[in-house]
Amino acid sequence: MQVECYMVRAILRQNEFLLRRHLVLSSTVLDKMRASGVITDVLRRRIVGAPAVRQVEILLESLEDRGLHSLQKFLEVLKSTGHSWMVDVILDTDVAAAGQTFAEQESQNQQALSVLRQEAVAIRQLLEQNARDEANVRRKQAAVSDITSRLRDIHHRAREVCQPAPHPNIGRYRLAQLNQIPWSIDN
Repeated sequence: MQVECYMVRAILRQNEFLLRRHLVLSSTVLDKMRASGVITDVLRRRIVGAPAVRQVEILLESLEDRGLHSLQKFLEVLKSTGHSWMVDVILDTDVAAAGQTFAEQESQNQQALSVLRQEAVAIRQLLEQNARDEANVRRKQAAVSDITSRLRDIHHRAREVCQPAPHPNIGRYRLAQLNQIPWSIDN
């Protein structure tokens, strides 16, 4: 379908000047296009509401992406409304040149796609490396946090050894301990 749309677009663009200059979109022509399914009611109203210089352009824009079947219906309507000479000119359009242009565009698209795939692989590798680095950083942060908490604990214990906190009942405790010691050798 993409190739068809490209071909239709190329044919219409090559004949755009001819159609803009000579095609008159009268209500009869528009009604026949609507009846044959070339345009919808909404598009018909849009064309009628547009200035005369834009009407053919709007019609061509709507036909560009609809494929060969719609182009064929469009040409049949032109023939039935007295524009058969335009149909002959349109049918004589050199589609091979359009096909060559399409092949060149397809080649460029394939090259661009190849580059994008390579970039996607590189980005994926960078993301994986980033995830590994992030895991290492988190592991190291956890180790640093553990070391920090251990150093704080050591600091508090060292402070208690160097500057013991006075216990309020330490004197009574020591006296009780001394009273429990047998001072006499005779007993």
